Amino acid sequence: MIVTAAEDIERLLTGHRHFEECLLADVRWRHYGTTVELVFNSIWDGDRIRPDILARPRLVTVRLHLVQEFRLANAINEAVARDPESLDWGFSEVAMVSLAEEGPDHHRLAVLWEGDRRIDVVFRGLDIST
Repeated sequence: MIVTAAEDIERLLTGHRHFEECLLADVRWRHYGTTVELVFNSIWDGDRIRPDILARPRLVTVRLHLVQEFRLANAINEAVARDPESLDWGFSEVAMVSLAEEGPDHHRLAVLWEGDRRIDVVFRGLDIST
């Protein structure tokens, strides 16, 4: 079910621990570019970290509807630029996903990593599926 009220969106994010320390596995464009799916490998089993996170991923999709704006800041440093093959799964581990109201009909979702890497999406509605 698509939710549009900030308190409902916040409740959904809280139910998934704001995806703290989860791995961003995929970003997908849907519905002619008006929907963006953020696919996370959730590390959580209640309040505990699941075993075999990489071998047995638990994918959770955050679907952002009627996307007005999408922005990615990758913050690639010189070490990564020199040797991009040195990246591993840790580069996709997010610090958290947070919500801010953008206006009366829009919200801003921020996927935040440690450092300057981030994704910002301005959208109208959200749903989460497993």
